[in-house]
Formats: sequence, structure tokens, C-alpha cells
Amino acid sequence: MVVCTAVLADRLHEHPDWGGVGVFLVCFAAIWSLWISFVVYTDLANEDTRIATLMVAAGVIGIMAAALGNLDERANAFAIGFVVCRSIAARAATRTGQLLTSWPGVQLGGLSAPWIVSIWVDAPAKYWIWAAALALELVFAAARATEGGEKAGALIARLNARMTRKARGRGQLAPFVPVTGRPEHLGDRLGTFVIIVLGEGVAQIIRGATAAEWGNGFGIAAVSSFAILVGLWWMAFRHGFAAGDDPWFSLRTMLLMHLVTTAAIVALAAALGELLLDVHEPASAFYRWLAAGGMAAWFAVTALLAEGGGHRRTAVRALGSVAIAVVAAAVGGAFDALWFIVLLAVAVGWTCLPHRLPRGPRPTAATSS
Repeated sequence: MVVCTAVLADRLHEHPDWGGVGVFLVCFAAIWSLWISFVVYTDLANEDTRIATLMVAAGVIGIMAAALGNLDERANAFAIGFVVCRSIAARAATRTGQLLTSWPGVQLGGLSAPWIVSIWVDAPAKYWIWAAALALELVFAAARATEGGEKAGALIARLNARMTRKARGRGQLAPFVPVTGRPEHLGDRLGTFVIIVLGEGVAQIIRGATAAEWGNGFGIAAVSSFAILVGLWWMAFRHGFAAGDDPWFSLRTMLLMHLVTTAAIVALAAALGELLLDVHEPASAFYRWLAAGGMAAWFAVTALLAEGGGHRRTAVRALGSVAIAVVAAAVGGAFDALWFIVLLAVAVGWTCLPHRLPRGPRPTAATSS
């Protein structure tokens, strides 16, 4: 997954337009959905996880990462790899005899037919087919999800009936057992993926700093860029998916928010890496809105996570950070990229830093005398 994230970030540099952003989002969502599928499998299988299954899947994902390096010519390899890898995850999760009813898309399957059909379709229509298939899969997974009750029983009955039809007199698996709520280690694994993309974000900033000319003001821009990622890292631990809070929203909502935040980090870091190349020229509208859009998406989700965890004040601050990022993008063409990056750092600091330092106890009359 680290390699896929790095290649996708490089693709943003090679295709600096909104069409390139669209392809990035589609491919990132595909990789993310595969990662979630294997996270669900390993949580359900626990100690019975088959290492060979994970190794085969890692090899297929490696081929997909290589295809991303020249997607226009290797898109079919990416599509085939996606279908194969998802099939591996579905079969492995089915063997556990359990169904995670709060995100049943792994065992109940997705839409493979559009991906197969796309092999005979040229770009950019091919990418639109991928986008439609992924969007429908996410909608179906969210619509089928349930935390328990009669709907969970209906999901189990549907899956058992499907397995009975497939068995056709052969040895059939035992009836599936519903698993409700959130798997034990899911929060930690979601947090780990956030750290992975933040690490790739650091690599993007280093890439930009390496190619840039280190003149006056560059140090301020570089330090501000690193401060932005450090602030996001701090927020991820304080109010992120592995923070230990028990938010009011369901698992399906949490997973969709995780997709948004991780994609936002990659987009933001890619934009910062490009802006560092020349901090004394006004930032282009594309990179301003790419950076600000990524930051706004991150803090919008952070506001939801903080509110769900009972941290109302942090949620309000996060919405303030969204506003600062949007304003910075709107007016950033009037000054150098250096100050645009500084404004983004201010947006992060608005949420991360306390508004006022805690005061010590006031001296009493006895002590003052």
C-alpha cells in the first residue's frame, strides 16, 4: 500500500489538472477498498489468517502499483489485478464462516463486470466506468450494512442461500455467524493507514525541497510544510480513528470518512511538494485549491470525529481551519506561494494549538501579603 500511495502521488505531479485528480481519486479508492477488504478478513480470521493468502494478494497489488506508473498504457493490468485481488479477499473472508454485518461488502461481493468490460474500452471512458463501479460498490456496502437486528439476520440468510447454491451437492460450509459492531483491531489498523499516508506526505515534501533552490524564505516555507504534516499527525492521534473515542456514527460512516481523509492527505502533500519548488512565485490556482481542498476535507472529517467523541470545542476549531484554508486558496494568487503555505500552517495551528495558555492559580490575599 505504501508503494501504491507513492506512485499515485507521483501521478498527481505528472498530471497537474482536475482530470488527473479524478483518476487519482478513482485509483486511490480502488486500492483503499482492497486494503479494507483484507483488514476485514484478518480481523475475522484472527489467528487463522493464512499468510500465503496475504502474500499472493501483496504480489497482485505490487503489479497494480507497477501499472499505476504508466496507467495510460497499463490500465488493463490494473483492472485485472483489482478483480483478482478482490476475489482473493472475498474467498478468504468467506472461509472464516463469519459475516461483518456492519460492512458486508467483502463477502457479498462487488461489481466485477464493469471492470472486466472496461478492458475493451479506451480512456478516459475506462476511468469513468471504474468510478461508477466503485461508487455503486460503496453505496451498496453502506446500504446493506447494519449493526444488528432483523436486517443482520436477513444478510446472513442471503449469504447462506448463496453458498448453498454454489455448493451444488458438494461439501458446504457451516452456516455463517454474524459479527456486529466494530472488529477489535480495526481502529488501530485504520490509524496505521493514516500514518502510512502521512509518511508518504513527508516524502513528497522532501522531494520538493530537494529539487528547490534554497534561497531567502525557503526555510520558512519548508518548516511550515513540515509543521502542517506534524499538526495533522498530532490530530490523528488525538482525535483520529485510533484515538479510543466511541463516536456516535456507524462503522460504515467511519470507513467512508477514512477514505476521504487518507486521500486528502496525499493530495495536500503532493501540492505542498510542488509549491516548494518556487516559493517566490504566486501559487497556481490548481495547486492552491488542491492543497486547500485536501486540508478542508481533512478538517471537516476531524470536526465530525471530534464532535462524535464529545470534543465540541475541537470540532468548532476544525471548522475554523476549513474556513482559513478556503480563504487562503481564494486570495493566494495575490502573493507568493511562501505566504500561502504559511496560511495553511496557520489553519492547522488554529485547531492544534490552544487558544490560550492555562493560567496558574491567582495569589490569595494571604500569600500576596
